Amino acid sequence: MSTLTPQNPVPPRSVNVPVRRLAIRRQGRYNVSNTKPSCSGPGTLVLHHHEPPSLPCEILQAIFTEAVRPSSADIDLEETILLRSTILGCSQVCQIWRLAARDYSLLWIHAIDPRKHSPEVVADLLELSRPHLIEVGHRSAPFFITTERHCNVLLKFRPHRGRIREWNVFLSPSLCPLANTRWIFGSLGWASSRCIRILRWSGAITSPGGALSTISSSLFKLELRNTNLVLPQWIDLSNLTELSVHSKALNSIKLSLQEWFVLLKGTYRLRFLGLHHAMKTDNELDAAMGQLPDDVTLPELQLCSLTESSWDGAFMAFIVFLVINKPFTCGLQLDLPRWADLVDEDGGNDLNADEIKQTIGVVATSFQEYAGHHTSDTLPGVTPRVEISVKYENPGIQVTFGTVPNPATTLDWNGYRGAAGVEQYLDSYFGSPIHASSPRHPPISVTLYNPNDADMHERPGDY
Repeated sequence: MSTLTPQNPVPPRSVNVPVRRLAIRRQGRYNVSNTKPSCSGPGTLVLHHHEPPSLPCEILQAIFTEAVRPSSADIDLEETILLRSTILGCSQVCQIWRLAARDYSLLWIHAIDPRKHSPEVVADLLELSRPHLIEVGHRSAPFFITTERHCNVLLKFRPHRGRIREWNVFLSPSLCPLANTRWIFGSLGWASSRCIRILRWSGAITSPGGALSTISSSLFKLELRNTNLVLPQWIDLSNLTELSVHSKALNSIKLSLQEWFVLLKGTYRLRFLGLHHAMKTDNELDAAMGQLPDDVTLPELQLCSLTESSWDGAFMAFIVFLVINKPFTCGLQLDLPRWADLVDEDGGNDLNADEIKQTIGVVATSFQEYAGHHTSDTLPGVTPRVEISVKYENPGIQVTFGTVPNPATTLDWNGYRGAAGVEQYLDSYFGSPIHASSPRHPPISVTLYNPNDADMHERPGDY
């Protein structure tokens, strides 16, 4: 029996079997959708697009307020820089924070840095800080106007001059003709000029006559450096607590002895007085002395700082300090010429060296009286500790001695520490528990520039 075999065998039919393992792998991939997370199946992970969290404006503003709250009304430069960095950080977290920051004017009070910001940025920040009072510059870092760009920045403050409570400006002499600064002082009787509480000005201005008179009644702190601003004797300085005049440059403020007495009569709230090269010495000694007043009383005076490069001016500065009726605790800082300069071999000195030496003795006696004021009958006299420092200058050296360590920094109320730092030091000076039962001498510091061998023979203690 034979078997029949087909000539063209038909291959078996192929069966499409679904690959379940591939399907499982595909299901295990991430499925990005906008639906809520679900646990619909094992291995399924659903991702979503989340918006950044938003906070009500009230909460954001509370955060801004706490973040940029100054520690005091007169902060130092480091805190000012920190506040600016914080303001910048708060305004760049996200779009929501940025919009909330721009709508919160209180955040931008300390944001302006006229030395670094462009005129456009300054204009924007001025609008953002409206209507709050602002400050221009800082006592440790004034606004230096040295280029034409700085002049353009200064003009951006003009529409907002009624909101500026403090000016700290250094105007370069070369830019005085280009910079229009007369508008800063306003006009007499102008209400917006009364907002200025602090003025620290260095450099000449155009049309200086009567400029200070428009803002004098509202000033609490005044520092003038090498400026042609006029200090008339009838000016109202009744609210002034700090006065400092530096007039080493040519054609800057210098008043005679009588003019200073008339001016100081109206500053009965003064706590700090600084006269540096501010004595006019071109008149005769007898005319300068005249009839010395006895009614110049400064009951709150804490420190008097005097600097002169000639003994003519130093003699008159001594007279100012001695004539003023002041508290026994008032300190004295002196920057004097060389003792050897008292002896003029050519006879060109207008003042008698004996008169000056006698005046120095009066100053020393007055400090002994101050110390005696704090000394009881049962306590012996106590000699204060004396600080001595030598600093090399170019050329020559600078020798400082007294009861105050590092007086150039410690007693500088317009410097880094500010008036609050000086007051804190003076309070600790007299209120130290260590010296509670012993007399405390008023703080005194004396600086001599470029002394030579002759100074060893011309000592104030010999007179």
